[in-house]
Amino acid sequence: MEQADRDRGRALVIDDNPAVRQLVCEFLRILGFEAQAASSGREGLAWRERESFSLVVTDLSMPEMSGWEVIEAIRRLEPEVPVVLMSGSTSSLDAQRAFESGITILSKPFRLEDLQAAVMAATEGKGAAAAQGSTAVARSEDSRKDLLDRAQAASRHLREAGTWLATICDAMQAVLDERQGWRDQMTQMREEYRALHSAQDALAGAQESMAQAVGSLRAERDGTLRLLLEIRSALDAHLQKMAR
Repeated sequence: MEQADRDRGRALVIDDNPAVRQLVCEFLRILGFEAQAASSGREGLAWRERESFSLVVTDLSMPEMSGWEVIEAIRRLEPEVPVVLMSGSTSSLDAQRAFESGITILSKPFRLEDLQAAVMAATEGKGAAAAQGSTAVARSEDSRKDLLDRAQAASRHLREAGTWLATICDAMQAVLDERQGWRDQMTQMREEYRALHSAQDALAGAQESMAQAVGSLRAERDGTLRLLLEIRSALDAHLQKMAR
């Protein structure tokens, strides 16, 4: 599946399982959202009180606050916000309640296509009934293979971002477009490099500074790749546990 367009707004992801939480955030970023993770209902409500979100994805079964309690609290603040409710054992009563509340149910385990269908159903106002057919539980082996394929695709995408190192002047702008947080720092480094290039006595210091920046970026890239591998391992373990 191709990566969706960007700028679809901010999505709040609430799940007490760190592996599922991280995976859903990564999938939502692939779909074009800026994802904010929360490990509990209380943390999710704290984020909602500070800022608004165009989509809320929450687990049903969590300590302290259930998914329904979180949804009720968020809907008091913003009644029209689209909500996707994740659950591994949704009852017919829950489905009816979701339908009446305009909430889309996403059954676990799920594939990226299922998450995308649920997000579209929620954001386009189709509700829980329209999403039931497209978010049915897939067979464990098929779901596991598909999730691994998606994680590998995300890993390849991140590795491709590292190719800008070969042509730092031209490719730097493209990287800065995707990494907004680095824009000011990298622009300043380019200006300093041009200024130092004209001063022979400061050339060695400028080269050392650039080398340190490249090493830092490589380390950050490697850390991101390791995180994806950890996510994949955690997901494998989680799916194997569910399969039992």
